[in-house]
Amino acid sequence: MNIKKEKAALRRECAAIRNGIATEEKSAMDERICRNLLSLTVFRFAKKLLLYHPIRSEVNVLPLMQAALTADKEVYFPLCDPEEAGKMTFHRVTDLTQLTSGSFSVPEPRADAPLYQDDSPLAVCVIPALAFDKEGYRLGYGKGYYDRFLADFSGTRIGVGYSTLVLPQVPHNRFDLKTDLVITEKGVRITSEI
Repeated sequence: MNIKKEKAALRRECAAIRNGIATEEKSAMDERICRNLLSLTVFRFAKKLLLYHPIRSEVNVLPLMQAALTADKEVYFPLCDPEEAGKMTFHRVTDLTQLTSGSFSVPEPRADAPLYQDDSPLAVCVIPALAFDKEGYRLGYGKGYYDRFLADFSGTRIGVGYSTLVLPQVPHNRFDLKTDLVITEKGVRITSEI
């Protein structure tokens, strides 16, 4: 089986597992994941936080926004470029009401909102995935948006997911990028030097 087919099969399997988590259990796990992330020194010293708006059964990281704003951090959300497949930029948001339905029906900021400039290593990007492996590789939805964006990102890459979806290995190729940390409801796994 080639890597593309292997990833497609694994995506279906992982989505079924994640979708099968009971609502109350998921809420409790999401809360623990956010608490684990908030306890990190790298979060405390970050000046900029790049978040995502959860869709389907992704980890709900929206509580991190208020914590970041309260701590005087700038918060950014992704905007997928409708003209260029795989291109994504992040734009500053100060309130969730500034997000509107965009690409793939995902809430996105407006294109004229202030653009994230990668001018400091004191930035944290919180990254969703269907699954991660123990080395920090992720299984996304196959569009390549995060891999392309993260290729030029100099801050800390933090993957968030559920412990049942941290696998021994996720199929990857040379274009797939690792996260620096993977955070689950059970704790934090460091996958590279930060």
